[in-house]
Amino acid sequence: MIFLSKTTAETGGTIVLRRTAAVDKYENTARLARVKTLDGGAAFTHSGVTDKDRDYAIRGRLDENEALKVREFFEASQPLRIGGPAGAFIGYIYNLSIGRGLTMTATLYLSENLTN
Repeated sequence: MIFLSKTTAETGGTIVLRRTAAVDKYENTARLARVKTLDGGAAFTHSGVTDKDRDYAIRGRLDENEALKVREFFEASQPLRIGGPAGAFIGYIYNLSIGRGLTMTATLYLSENLTN
């Protein structure tokens, strides 16, 4: 189950996606840079890991009202509150696909972790 809501106080700004689940894996990218050196080696700069670098993928089936609301959230280009098994976050819908049978896949970019 995934919860999506607008970060502004508006009626109709929340949706609960009951037949949708987050992809069951933790995936992140470190802020790591590698520069080749003249002696044939390499120099590394590791600037840490943050939830802001994570992609949060969700998939599932929607009913028609859920599909309309998710598409409205996506097209509004506003930050959303995102709740699910991985915690609560502020983020944005990066990409959205709603296919035949109202099957949805989406990638969310997280900008703030609300549970830490």
